[in-house]
Amino acid sequence: MGEPYPGTVLFGNVIMKKLRELIIALALLLTGAGAVFADGSRVTSDLWIKAVIQTREKGAIEAVWKKGGEDSTQAGDHVIWGYFYASPDDVNWGSEDNPDLFVKIWFDRSGRLDVNFFHVSVPDIEVYSDYPYDGIPDAKDTASLSRRYVRQYFTRQDVNGKRDKRDNSSSLRLESAEEEPLVEAGIFTDEKGLIDAVWYKCGEAMTPAGHKVIWGYFYASPDDVNWGSQNNPDVFVKIWFDISGRTDVNFFHVSVPMIAVYSDAPDDTAFEKRDFLSLESRYVRHEYYAGTGCSVEEQNEFVYDLMRDVYLWYDKVPTIDYSDYTSPEDLLQDLVYKEDKWSSITSREDFHNFYDEGEYIGLGCFLKIDDQSDCRVKFVHQNSPADVSGMERGDKILEINGKPVSDISLNDEWESVIGENEIGVTVNLKIADSEGVVRDIAVEKEWVTVNTVLYHDILENRGVKIGYVVFYTFIEAAREELDAVFAEFKQEKISELIVDLRYNGGGEVSVARYLASLIGG
Repeated sequence: MGEPYPGTVLFGNVIMKKLRELIIALALLLTGAGAVFADGSRVTSDLWIKAVIQTREKGAIEAVWKKGGEDSTQAGDHVIWGYFYASPDDVNWGSEDNPDLFVKIWFDRSGRLDVNFFHVSVPDIEVYSDYPYDGIPDAKDTASLSRRYVRQYFTRQDVNGKRDKRDNSSSLRLESAEEEPLVEAGIFTDEKGLIDAVWYKCGEAMTPAGHKVIWGYFYASPDDVNWGSQNNPDVFVKIWFDISGRTDVNFFHVSVPMIAVYSDAPDDTAFEKRDFLSLESRYVRHEYYAGTGCSVEEQNEFVYDLMRDVYLWYDKVPTIDYSDYTSPEDLLQDLVYKEDKWSSITSREDFHNFYDEGEYIGLGCFLKIDDQSDCRVKFVHQNSPADVSGMERGDKILEINGKPVSDISLNDEWESVIGENEIGVTVNLKIADSEGVVRDIAVEKEWVTVNTVLYHDILENRGVKIGYVVFYTFIEAAREELDAVFAEFKQEKISELIVDLRYNGGGEVSVARYLASLIGG
């Protein structure tokens, strides 16, 4: 055949070398991504899904997929539903009857595929899907307490993900919540108006820690609508009976129409809690608390054990007999470290209202007092009673309910002078504005909506745009305000950022992480 052209061998060597490099690169890529892309579950021959739970105990663990059922509707759609759960081999709260992530997969008759993930746990959960299946995920997102719903949809092999961050909570005090609460749902259909949804209980379990969980779902009856099916859930429900006495009834909208959901204590005759779920409001939680059934000594024991366990100065907590105290508040005063100016006890209801709902009962202004009894208004929440009465930042408080500020400071009467935090309590103030004009006002306590962003602006210095935001507290309500501010910053293309935390008293770590994610982009 003769000698090959001189360049042929070289060309072949180059091709083989490049091919080897490509194979090695792919092998490294797949090896490096193995923790994320490996395993998972083939729901169908073309669809693969996976969930990874970020646990406190063991870090990232792969969740176990459990198929609940599937069906085709009379209209020609196909639905598959199931859930992911943590394996009991990985964490002690893991159980097949303790779902962490509900999944509803909808094969629409139009050809669109929706993979809907619904977070029903505490830790963050990474979710993946691949369609058509080729071994490399097409979509990835994270479901969490602040992002309860993740949708990954596929149309003509396009991939996208959308999240609904709405999280509504409500609280109700009960004498007992040890039995199963009553739950009910009604679906607002185009075909027949409001119809009663059918309840289907899937399972229940007890965790090793003593918590109980019941879960199931509501669905539309096929006798009412042609898309109704026992294997086409419309509202997932997870009921958590915490060992502390709290019961959480969690509803997760997994349908299209608006759905009314109800819950109540088992000893009542009418439903006390009602909410509406929709595409814009995917999640709602009803909370129930056992009444103050535990004795003062049991409450004291709880406070004492907590302080010795998770308190910052736990090693400074004195060894005392907690049963000698008449209230947990009195006990706490003797347990706190001398440098601690912040620890206090509040009711569950007040805690929930402030940290979850962003509300409290009061005047809506915060004061600053120096050593010379100079009392000034630090800031005023918008539309609060203080704001409506005309109070402004910098106003000087001269008297409260007829008592000079100097006397209040001298006698340490700050907690008692403004009265109980109840709606309708009136506080009489003598104030002087920035120009020295003195006036008397009467301010009545009402519900105050917390402004977590007290002020924001865009400053310019030598052509550089600087975003400036005064952030008050890390509570759930802050997410929406922060989103609006950072959207404005992004639109204005700021180059630098100042986050003023001088008035910030702390709050929830999850909200701090959320702020950090906005800053990081």
